[in-house]
Amino acid sequence: MRRWSARRPNRSSAVPVRTEVATRYEELDGKPAELTMEVIDAFASEMSTTYGTGSLEYAHALALYARRARWTGSDLEQGRRTMEQALALVGEDLRPTNQVWWRHLLTLLCNDLGDGEATIRAAQETSECARRVGQAEEYLRNYRAIATAARAWREPAGTVLDALRVGWAEMTDAQRGTVVAILQKLATLYPTLSDADRAALRAVTKETNGVATAMATLTPTADLEALRAALAELDALTGLPGVKRQVRRLVAELRIRDARRDAGLPVPESSYHLAFLGPPGTGKTTVARLLGRVFKALGILPTDRLVETDRSGLVAQYIGQTAPMVNAKVDEALGGVLFIDEAYTLAGAGTNDFGQEAVATLLKRMEDDRHRLVVVLAGYRDEMQQLLASNPGLRSRVSTVVDFRSYRTDELVAIMHAMFDRQGFELSPDASTRAGELCGLLRAAADDRSFGNAREIRNIVEDTVGAQAVRLERDLDAGHPLDRNRLRRIEADDVTWSELGDPSLEPLPAEQARLVAVHEAGHALVRQVGGASPPVLITVVPSSDTLGRTFYAADESPVVVRADLIAMAAAALGGRAAEEEVYGYPSAGALGDLVKAERVLFDALRAGLSEDSSDQALAEYVLSGAGTTDPVAMSGQARQEVAQMLAEAWTLARDAVRTHRAPLDALVAVLVERRTVGGHELAALLPPRPAGPAIVTV
Repeated sequence: MRRWSARRPNRSSAVPVRTEVATRYEELDGKPAELTMEVIDAFASEMSTTYGTGSLEYAHALALYARRARWTGSDLEQGRRTMEQALALVGEDLRPTNQVWWRHLLTLLCNDLGDGEATIRAAQETSECARRVGQAEEYLRNYRAIATAARAWREPAGTVLDALRVGWAEMTDAQRGTVVAILQKLATLYPTLSDADRAALRAVTKETNGVATAMATLTPTADLEALRAALAELDALTGLPGVKRQVRRLVAELRIRDARRDAGLPVPESSYHLAFLGPPGTGKTTVARLLGRVFKALGILPTDRLVETDRSGLVAQYIGQTAPMVNAKVDEALGGVLFIDEAYTLAGAGTNDFGQEAVATLLKRMEDDRHRLVVVLAGYRDEMQQLLASNPGLRSRVSTVVDFRSYRTDELVAIMHAMFDRQGFELSPDASTRAGELCGLLRAAADDRSFGNAREIRNIVEDTVGAQAVRLERDLDAGHPLDRNRLRRIEADDVTWSELGDPSLEPLPAEQARLVAVHEAGHALVRQVGGASPPVLITVVPSSDTLGRTFYAADESPVVVRADLIAMAAAALGGRAAEEEVYGYPSAGALGDLVKAERVLFDALRAGLSEDSSDQALAEYVLSGAGTTDPVAMSGQARQEVAQMLAEAWTLARDAVRTHRAPLDALVAVLVERRTVGGHELAALLPPRPAGPAIVTV
């Protein structure tokens, strides 16, 4: 074999290899059985004499040495070195097909040599190169599969085979054969491979079911230490006591079921699919990912992979496309967990919606693949309950329903501190106090149905970090040094929540600012004297979506009676009542108060809290399908009763404003001047709350 130059070319502007040289190379490369050392030496001598050993042309001779080494199985190490040298010489100045082929050849050489890390690296580079040069999907699929197979040098056989199974049938026999050869060689050379993994890799054939057959030889085994680690991470999550109890109960049931099987006792057949019910930002995806680890540790699943999707990943727009989409997503998740967010949207609406087809296809796969797939359906509580109730097949396959509830204020505070800590920030004592106050406002103002929980906290953290950066930039521009402690420290003025408005926005003209102040003061005053949870902060600092806002204390009462809901509806109408009292007419902004008040009263009727509500009215309400706040869907009797309660709430709001006009005017004056009023100052400006508990508890 000729000695090749180790000198790299020094080309300021590379010239692509000459066409006649590339053609001759490809003719020689295409006939490996005739590729003798004499033929290669002659070609290499010509290239080095004519173009030099640092040329693109000479690189093609080096590639032929590597090709022969791979073909004959001899001089493999030299073959790898010549291939690496050839790639270093050509860079990107190579025909696209050869760019991919040379890297693929290097992959095979590294695999034959038993160099796992080099094989993985070369296979990944080959797949990326194939994508970069625009090769067809059938070839991309092949190189992706080779890169996946190479991962068996590092990852368990079950994980690799499960990933290979997707798209295996679409590959050609020759392509599957290449992957099989890589796995066979790997199984022979990988010294620390377990006997089970070695047998599984050797069992793969190039048949369309070759991977599935090999996977069947792998029996998942329990790993108690991995189980303990996953459960410890679950316990470390903030809040979620009910979720943690349900998961631990599920784990106990699964472990005892295995013990019964080992003892020869009967064990009922069951699936492992779950439904996660609750608002966003409560850790549903995080818990699903931990459950994947739990199921793998229990020996139920071969992998702990989580595949996330939603309606857009399962439902197509045209006939005949939905079922293949669902099957493809399920295939991707086989061996792990398929997490479907907002799963209730699959129910669809209308005759032209393909959501029902998606559900039907999913149901079949949930049954057929129940031993190697866990499906987690997630979404809002009411909608998910309706979905499960409306589809007996779905409900029968979901063995466990886990209820996620919104975080309490103290839990939100803990989440916020954890987020700051992970990013390397430290809150000053005053900043910590303000963060706690903001979490209290955030939780009290939340609509449990749509409250973003941890996502809302993340927004506050991001806004706060941005505010700190603006403050520190001013110091930087002023020439003040920024040491490590200053870069880490969050001050009280940095802690920002967009719902409190943006002081940097242009203030409203005086009369408009007074109108907003009248409106918000009306909300606060009526809430105060109505007896529901009291107002704690009012702001007339405008934000992107509102000119002002009133915040109320969190309602910790477990029981709410009719009077409480009437008081809340009255508070929603308080802004309108105040505007009519002060100006004689409401503004356009007050129209939204009616919507808020109606929503409260719909809840009152749904709970059967209307004093005049007859059994017939409640039955009509339920049968009308008015489970949502849709007045059109409600019966006439139900709408009439909502109207009666709305009139009662309006009377309460109007009388409260008229009776307490002086405190209203005083609060408005302070709001116009200060823009934000809260705490003891707000309590001092408002009239006393009614004596006795406003909310009855039992």
